[in-house]
Amino acid sequence: MADTDLGVVLPGVALTDAATCARLGAVLAQFAGVAEMPAEPLIAPAMLLGRPQIAAATRAMTPPDGMGVVHESQMFRRADPLQMAGVADVTIRARIRPPSVVFDFELGAGAQAQMQTRLRFVTPQEMAALRGTRFSDRFTTGDTVWRASMPITAQAVAQYLALSHDPNPIHTSDGAARAVGLSGAVVPGMMLCGLAEAVLCDVHPGRWVREMKTRFMAAVPVGQAVRLAIVPRQRDADGALVMARIFAVMPGDVIAAIMDVRTEGG
Repeated sequence: MADTDLGVVLPGVALTDAATCARLGAVLAQFAGVAEMPAEPLIAPAMLLGRPQIAAATRAMTPPDGMGVVHESQMFRRADPLQMAGVADVTIRARIRPPSVVFDFELGAGAQAQMQTRLRFVTPQEMAALRGTRFSDRFTTGDTVWRASMPITAQAVAQYLALSHDPNPIHTSDGAARAVGLSGAVVPGMMLCGLAEAVLCDVHPGRWVREMKTRFMAAVPVGQAVRLAIVPRQRDADGALVMARIFAVMPGDVIAAIMDVRTEGG
């Protein structure tokens, strides 16, 4: 695969509707163990990746034969609480520098919502060598809040994938996952981002997430629960949360992901 820069503007892409966003929110809320989600979750733009014209522009995210893909990082940003109704222009850019791909996605005039996905193609041997980093208490502060998810079952992943249209078989097939060096099927990284938003908004009601930057450290096997540590990093003059770091931690104190989050009220 040669170095390539791609750029395309897709006019008038159909977005989604309140009912579909509600179904996504219900899946995330159930497994985050919260009563409700924001009406339009931060990760809602990921549901557009299944649109035929968008899927055709994102084939660069597919690894070469015999290799797997590591989801290195994910960024979500929005100007205001998201509106996912109607139609909008979508701008897609990809910077392909094998073995890395950086994929940028902008929704609407003035980049109403943005996503950036960083991927790396690896051999099965490289994938199997990825072990993650151990969590330490020094990462927390006295006002850290811990929450535990429900085990993220194959059914939950299937429900999420039906909405997000992620075709990667490593999320549904143990055999496909083992072929690229994993121990079995793994939870989609974007789903972890959604669970983190659910917990954050439950712990800090009245806040909405403007930006989330996630670094993925280790894959979460399907069927496993994660613990989420919300560590405040900045508050406003009234004590409301402005910035936080969220750790998603697996059994054995292995860090699955670290999310740096900026919130606003209203």
